[in-house]
Amino acid sequence: KSPYNVNVVSQTFAEILLKYKTEAKTAVKCIIKSRDGLYRELDKIKSCMGSPFTALKPNANFVYIKTDKANEIYTSLLEQGIAVRCFENRLRITAGSREENAEIINKLRLLE
Repeated sequence: KSPYNVNVVSQTFAEILLKYKTEAKTAVKCIIKSRDGLYRELDKIKSCMGSPFTALKPNANFVYIKTDKANEIYTSLLEQGIAVRCFENRLRITAGSREENAEIINKLRLLE
């Protein structure tokens, strides 16, 4: 047994991805650029729904937001057709296309 279990689908995908390293690197750069742009814009928002709003420096394809109004913001965004993850006093917003990122930023600014 391997020290780390990986299902067959994930293993097959990884093997295919290794054959396309250049394309994978290009995709990763695109994701990082999207994430960093999202972070910069989220970092400009200092409060939301009357609560302090702090964007945490990202290391993955999403940005965490720390706010006491996470549940309320989550519900408001969901009602507007935007799905984010909610964890107690944090929101996890996945980086998307430039248009998707702009849409969520605009929705959050309306809640300021």
